[in-house]
Amino acid sequence: MHHPVRIELQDPAAAESLGRELSRFHAEVVRLDGHAEVQLDLVAGNPERRIVEALNLIDAWLARSGVSSVRVHLDGHSYTLNAPPESV
Repeated sequence: MHHPVRIELQDPAAAESLGRELSRFHAEVVRLDGHAEVQLDLVAGNPERRIVEALNLIDAWLARSGVSSVRVHLDGHSYTLNAPPESV
């Protein structure tokens, strides 16, 4: 994995919150035109295990944040992670 993992959110405040949640991955919040991204560099150590850990943290954060979904950009692909129905 050569590119950072990018998590796209519409709300910059939510991006800051998620960035704090993912701080162990040296998360960086980048504000872009109309949205914000949390960028993670998961190259060090075991990248496959680190991406699973990051995705689990994102899922847990979605369940309690009030954010309905985030867009994850990983290895040239994009995925939408949705909050569980009862948490939105």
